[in-house]
Amino acid sequence: MNIKQKITSAELALDEVLVECVDALIHTCWDDNIGNYHIEILSQTIRNMDINTKLYKLLNSAISETQKGRRHPFECSSGQQLAKQLESWMDANGYSRYVYHGTAFSNLRNIRNEGLRHDLDSNWEEEYVSAEHCNSAVFFDTSWRSALGWAEQACLKSDEDSPIPVAIRIPIKDLDLQKDTQATSNGAMMVKGSIKPENYCAIIGRDTGFPNWRPLDEILSES
Repeated sequence: MNIKQKITSAELALDEVLVECVDALIHTCWDDNIGNYHIEILSQTIRNMDINTKLYKLLNSAISETQKGRRHPFECSSGQQLAKQLESWMDANGYSRYVYHGTAFSNLRNIRNEGLRHDLDSNWEEEYVSAEHCNSAVFFDTSWRSALGWAEQACLKSDEDSPIPVAIRIPIKDLDLQKDTQATSNGAMMVKGSIKPENYCAIIGRDTGFPNWRPLDEILSES
């Protein structure tokens, strides 16, 4: 099974670049994998794609922010503000945004066949969050990096010898999202009930460059 493929800027549509740029700007402070490869992709996007002046300036600012590298979270507010500006530009220009669900690779086939179900065993002990809450919804995060953290929790309950964390992304426009008030993460969201099966895209394990989102059918055909 090929779980990682490094991609080039020529393979990335503008929406893919923007979505990852936002996620990376929010997490530059603690993710060492955000660096030269992201800068290369952003630079090539500016050179090779037909973008308007406002987006040109935003992406140039994103390059400058990324060049600062990992630093104390108190020094990251400028990156987070820039991410919000990019999100506003995306919303105004009709670009998709996503939320992310973390799980173990062993769950993917069932998810593809049955969808994301709210009525399965919880990954959390009752002392941390009630079973009633866990069984009431499907849970997401606004960042795939954070979702992979939740996926690692799911891996602890996997039957696999070496479970692999996975993040699945779903367009926000398809969901009736609510804030998960019992979670500590600022990006934690939930959808009441289950979500029908679709050929959503996912990444497997922690990527070291731009994430390569691939359809579930493609991923499962290799396993």
